[in-house]
Amino acid sequence: MASASNTPNGKSKSGKLHFVIVGGSLGGLAAGIALKALGHDATILERNPTPLLHDQGAGIVAGGHALEFLKKYNRCKRQEVAVRSDRRQYLDKDGNVVHSVKGNHDMSSWDLTYYFMRANFDGTPSDYCDVPSPDPAHGKTVHYHDRNVTDVVSEGSGVRVY
Repeated sequence: MASASNTPNGKSKSGKLHFVIVGGSLGGLAAGIALKALGHDATILERNPTPLLHDQGAGIVAGGHALEFLKKYNRCKRQEVAVRSDRRQYLDKDGNVVHSVKGNHDMSSWDLTYYFMRANFDGTPSDYCDVPSPDPAHGKTVHYHDRNVTDVVSEGSGVRVY
C-alpha cells in the first residue's frame, strides 16, 4: 500500500507533492526523475518480482526528446548514452534482416537507458554509470518491486494505492 496525500490545496506544508507512479520501466522512471528534480517525492510501484528489470535485449532509437531528457536530468559522470548509426535494421527471430531504414539515427540500448535512469532516480549502482551524489534540493524517491496495483481510492486530498 502506498499513499499520496497532501493538504487541501494539494501541497504539503513544504510545497512538495508525493507522487505514486505505477510501472517502473523507462516511462515511469522518466516521470520519477523529472518529479524528483522539481523537489517532489516519488514512489514507483513495479510489478516485476525482481528488484531490477534485466536485459530486454533491445536496441532503441534515442530520439531528440529522449536525448534532451537524458542530458537535462543526467547526474552521472558518464555523458554518452547513444551512438550514431547510418541505418536501422529489423531482424526476424532467426537473425535475418527483414527491413532496413537508411538515415542517421542515434541508437542506445534498453539496458543502458534503464540503468542510467535507475542511477538518477534512486541511486541504483551498475556498471553503466557511477551513482550521482544526492542533491538536497531533490525530492525523496523509493522504488518497490513485486507490487501489483489492485485499487486506487480517494482519501482526503490524495489517494491510497493498493
